[in-house]
Amino acid sequence: MRRKLFWVGMVWRLLVALILALCLVSIGSSPVAALSAEDLFNITYEISLSKTEINGSEVFNATIQGEARCKEDLEFPYSWVSEARITGRVTATHQASGAKLTLNSSYIVTIAPFPTKKDEITQSSVVVSLQFPEESQSGTYTVVGELVEAKVTVLGIAIPVTEYLPSSQTMGSVTYTAPGVGVGGFGPSPPPTTEEVKTNLFGTEVSSPISPSGEILETIEATSEDGMLTLTVHEGTIALDKDDNPLISLEAEVDTSPPPPKDTSIIGLAYNFGPDGATFDPPITLTRSYDPNDIPEGVAEEDLGLAWYDEAGDKWIELDCVVDTENNTITASIEHFTTFAIIGVVTAAPESEPEVPVAVFRISELDISPNEVDIGQMITISVLVINSGNLEDTYQVTLEIDNKVVKAQEVTLAGGASGTVTFKISEDVAGIYSVNIDGLSGSFVVKPAAISEPKPASTLTPPATHTPLPAKPINWPVAYGVVAALVAMGSLLFFLARRSHTKSSS
Repeated sequence: MRRKLFWVGMVWRLLVALILALCLVSIGSSPVAALSAEDLFNITYEISLSKTEINGSEVFNATIQGEARCKEDLEFPYSWVSEARITGRVTATHQASGAKLTLNSSYIVTIAPFPTKKDEITQSSVVVSLQFPEESQSGTYTVVGELVEAKVTVLGIAIPVTEYLPSSQTMGSVTYTAPGVGVGGFGPSPPPTTEEVKTNLFGTEVSSPISPSGEILETIEATSEDGMLTLTVHEGTIALDKDDNPLISLEAEVDTSPPPPKDTSIIGLAYNFGPDGATFDPPITLTRSYDPNDIPEGVAEEDLGLAWYDEAGDKWIELDCVVDTENNTITASIEHFTTFAIIGVVTAAPESEPEVPVAVFRISELDISPNEVDIGQMITISVLVINSGNLEDTYQVTLEIDNKVVKAQEVTLAGGASGTVTFKISEDVAGIYSVNIDGLSGSFVVKPAAISEPKPASTLTPPATHTPLPAKPINWPVAYGVVAALVAMGSLLFFLARRSHTKSSS
């Protein structure tokens, strides 16, 4: 029985292989009869790097994402594709020397299940670890993903599709620094491959060699083009980053500094030096220039000083410094990088004389209601009086109508209080009247009285006399007929009643 099953399985596999072979031959030899794999589906892959600055044996990653997209509804045998598998490797080529090395020798991206209907898409990704080999040369490298092999699986049989994918794809560039190699300088720049380091400070270029341990071999003195900033790094200074590695760059930029401490003022611009956490042993020298015209009133020039901002404590810390008032410079020693600024202490202003109590009156909100009336109708005029001073006092409010004083009222208000003053007036003459109360103006209208028109004399019509209607003559034939009918009806009723009584008696 087992032999029979084995034989049946072998026959089935041979049959499938034969069908696939016939189909593939048909596809390859007769393009009119069938489409190629490239016409039916599309397989692509994209690559991204986790970082671009690599030191020594540091491990970094590349994320490789594969995608299969179906262009048309797949027919046999492609409708039975179960998965696609992409095999590749990652290499790096030194941009200066052309040296090529391998960062990862093999990776596999599997796309499953494979799409078989038009516009279906399946994606899959894998994270690949990358590492520069020992003795790799420092410098900038172009990282490339190279395709080794691509296959699709149909009924358990792998079919190569490598020719339909790009043979390589550039991932990007990375800068590699070999162990023990460091550089120094101002302004961001890629790590050089020689010991001569070019530096820059706001447009001023200088150069100096540096040892693998981070020791400055020649004194660096760089002054910005505007002459407002000078840094001096003495020979023998050890310059390290926050991880105690030799500095690969020094940066300086104008900073929007935090507010100065109470009763102080920042003079001129603040500068932020980086990278954060960089240290110097022994300290380097920072010299700042200032413009005397920038010193505000109340700040003594000899009391100026340099201070650095402590982000952790959210405060400014003053440095020991030397102020040169003749050359308008301040010099201090700094051990690390952060934000630095010139700060001056504001001298306390003299005490002011005690405030004298005073009443300050003003009026607002003039209101005339109603602003259109008939002759003799009452009008209400009001204003709001405010004492914005700090002393209670009395104020007289005067009402003028057509530039003539007609009424006045006094109001007494405490400091900071307010009150409403109201006038009531009426006018006997129609017209437009102007109102003025201490500069606030308005107007109202008195309408003329309406004139009624006389009614025409009415013509009385005497009551109509009632004329009696003439008596109509009696129609005697009709009257006789009615009487005769009544007599006949009465006789009939009598006869019937009597007959009924006779029957009842018998």
